Amino acid sequence: MAEAGLIVETELPFSCSPGKLSPSQLHGSRLLLKVVNLLDQHEQEPDKTNERVEAKLDLLLHWLGLQLFEDKPAPAPVPLRLMANRIEWAAPAVPEAGDIVLNLHIHPAMAAPLALAGRVASPAAGWVAAELRFDNEALSDAWTQWLFRRHRRAVHEARKLAGQE
Repeated sequence: MAEAGLIVETELPFSCSPGKLSPSQLHGSRLLLKVVNLLDQHEQEPDKTNERVEAKLDLLLHWLGLQLFEDKPAPAPVPLRLMANRIEWAAPAVPEAGDIVLNLHIHPAMAAPLALAGRVASPAAGWVAAELRFDNEALSDAWTQWLFRRHRRAVHEARKLAGQE
């Protein structure tokens, strides 16, 4: 779905730590991306019959997020370059080579971070890079879908700004 060379430049709360994704992190990340992709879909006409159910689910997700992540504030936003198979971020120090877990807070309605597996790649001029390692095709597809939506949104905003000038 993503074009070759698709890059989304953004700022998001971000952190990384050495290690590998646990099976529960992998499963949770797949579910989180699925929900965020569903939330970001544009419906032609909102379905009023589902509005009450969606409002209740939003409240439950909010409460659950507060219970699980209340004591853990989101990390500071960091300039990021997001790609289908790579993430680059501005950092003064390079993490040790090896496997890392990348945590991105991708949606304001979700307290949980998206956890992705990566491997530190060669850094360049104040930027660190990690090659993403998807052991699950569903997670890879959901990441690509989310990334493509972010790209489309950025293009739309740029066109809107260009039209105002």
